[in-house]
Amino acid sequence: MIDYHEATSYSPHSIGGHHLEWAHQPNPFKYYRRLVPEPLPQPRMPTAGVWEVLLGKAPGQSEELSGSILAGVLLLAGGVTAKVPGYHLRAAASAGALYPCELYLATAGVEGMDDGLWHFAPELPGLHRLRQGPVALAIAERAGAEPRQASFVISTIFWRSVWKYRARGWRYCLLDSGHVLGNLELALDAWGIQRQRVLGFADRPMAAVLGLATQDEAVMAVELAGQRPVDPGDPQVEVAVKELEPEPVAPRVGRDAVVLAAHGRSELTLPAPPPPWPAPALSSGAIRLKRHKPPGGPSLAETIATRRSQRNFVSRPVKLEELELVLEAGLKGAQAFRTSVVMGPCQGLSPGVYDYLPEYHALIPRSAAAEARFAVAEAALGQAWIAQAVMVVVMWAEIEKLQRLGGPRAYRYAMIEAGVAGQRLYLAATALGWGCCGVGAFYDEVLAKAVGLRPGAWPLYMLALGPIKRKIR
Repeated sequence: MIDYHEATSYSPHSIGGHHLEWAHQPNPFKYYRRLVPEPLPQPRMPTAGVWEVLLGKAPGQSEELSGSILAGVLLLAGGVTAKVPGYHLRAAASAGALYPCELYLATAGVEGMDDGLWHFAPELPGLHRLRQGPVALAIAERAGAEPRQASFVISTIFWRSVWKYRARGWRYCLLDSGHVLGNLELALDAWGIQRQRVLGFADRPMAAVLGLATQDEAVMAVELAGQRPVDPGDPQVEVAVKELEPEPVAPRVGRDAVVLAAHGRSELTLPAPPPPWPAPALSSGAIRLKRHKPPGGPSLAETIATRRSQRNFVSRPVKLEELELVLEAGLKGAQAFRTSVVMGPCQGLSPGVYDYLPEYHALIPRSAAAEARFAVAEAALGQAWIAQAVMVVVMWAEIEKLQRLGGPRAYRYAMIEAGVAGQRLYLAATALGWGCCGVGAFYDEVLAKAVGLRPGAWPLYMLALGPIKRKIR
């Protein structure tokens, strides 16, 4: 995938511009000609605190999976949280508020819900019934896993991002899939529901179960939750696209050959688990950070509902404890990507660039350059507000090395996992009263140089975080 990443990299001399086709602007909601949405079951929201869930210490209510719990999980994963002129803002962050992701749910043996395959309609909110009867086994076999009571499938409609970002839009589709997946997993964790993430599924067979037109909409992630159902259904279930008749998302749905080729190269014909990503060695100059008990704060549900992209930063010192909490909450264990942190004023830590190793909850000093934030802001298309953020988190990967470990699918692992971490960082910042804003548009090589990445390492995603100006009410 290094060829795709290089081909879609920006530089000060090649970023260019294009006219948006307003007549073919994609609809952010998916509809079906023959299906009328059914109302969601009365949703129940978990009461667990956001820090308890982010730090992996949520007690969990230990309740049976029910339709009302699943309704709450769907709303927390991708529901509408606010309406502003021209937009329905949603629970998960999205580049350009384009919301390329769709969310599907298969139920089998869930109290208060019929067995079947459903499409989540967030604007109502409601559910399109795509098929009656359990399809848990069909999804599980294509995921290489055991069937569960609830099977969540996240897809993306390419044109929603490609319409604005062209070939680079596939990057945003992957990151936004991670944003939705991050919220989904946290919502399940808040209830203490057993879950399993699957990114190495068989692509086209999985899409066939959902009745997707795979050239325009593709599956990105699967999450299996709950217990094994008594009746998981038939393993050979497929839904014909003609039976569902989805409405086109635009009068003319455009396609990008670079995106279709890159996604096609990353597809699997059979399910395969990701390889174990190697943990880096801890050097002698490492700064070990403290782990903290979950502080008081809002619930997970409240934090998701109030999360917004905010960039009105003020460059005032933050406490080291706040930095420790944000990093521990946002970045967990071995990932397909690595993380560098560009720090501004922080009590007990010098400004500069650090590598963060979540396996050890430790920082490795990379550069003591206090002006690194300004270099990073310049690399981010000259967006000056980034230099005001107290910290900038840059996720990066050595893409060729990843491919040797995990094949062409490895790029999707890295980008989706970066999106999951980005959503968690958004929520941690919101819980602290900070602002957070993800940035996917940057001069790739300039950003790599600003952070001090070695040759062969490419930035994937960056987020600016820190205290913000407060509006006077």
